[in-house]
Amino acid sequence: MGMYNILITTCSCPKCKKMHRIEAEFRFGFLNLRKYTLGETIEWDKRDSSLYDYGINQKPENGNCIGEGYVVCDLYHHDFWIDIVVKNDILSEIIIRNDKQGYIKD
Repeated sequence: MGMYNILITTCSCPKCKKMHRIEAEFRFGFLNLRKYTLGETIEWDKRDSSLYDYGINQKPENGNCIGEGYVVCDLYHHDFWIDIVVKNDILSEIIIRNDKQGYIKD
């Protein structure tokens, strides 16, 4: 397993339809198991070459990007994917992805 960061927020699970707290693992920014919430500034990797080549590690132009996050619903153990939107280095919103299947069988 590689390094990642965690986004803590709330959303409605696309499978169980319940609104609750989630932890989304994502692989962009400086990867150090840091826990973020929406509205926080992401820390980018400032090294010339990153040891962790899983995604966007160094700051993209203007600090804007969309990265992928993986979530397991704590209530019913379903999993799903989200897009994490970063605007001007700020974790600004999540978008639930209906086009990508999780790993856990229903």
